[in-house]
Amino acid sequence: MIKKESHELQNQPMFVGIDCAMSFYVFSKTNPIRIIAYKMIKYPLWETIVIILITLSSIKLAYDTYFQGNEE
Repeated sequence: MIKKESHELQNQPMFVGIDCAMSFYVFSKTNPIRIIAYKMIKYPLWETIVIILITLSSIKLAYDTYFQGNEE
């Protein structure tokens, strides 16, 4: 995957290559919820943020399983 510069992402029209007019037959292309979600996943640090959250969740699960499980 080739990363694009931020100015290239800002100038790119939204929903390029997406033919459906309605997402889940609920959200049109102009719906504010759909636009915010689209901008959020196109944010350059999105993948990094998701990986960090998954890692933190896994650490919390391991802590709860092994350390708090021994208190019972």
